[in-house]
Amino acid sequence: MFMMAILLILIITVEQSIQNPQEVFTNSFHIRFRRDVDHQNAHQIAKRHGFINLGPTERSIHS
Repeated sequence: MFMMAILLILIITVEQSIQNPQEVFTNSFHIRFRRDVDHQNAHQIAKRHGFINLGPTERSIHS
């Protein structure tokens, strides 16, 4: 019975979030290039488009 109540609450919550989507804004992006790009080239591309290159992510296979 307890599990059914939890499941019902979960279903109602998901249903409400689908019916009333909220916009999400962020000021940071993770960009993946289709080809190998060195750090200087990545910095120039970011600067050209108004972004700041923070370097590769910690778990990146390209670091």
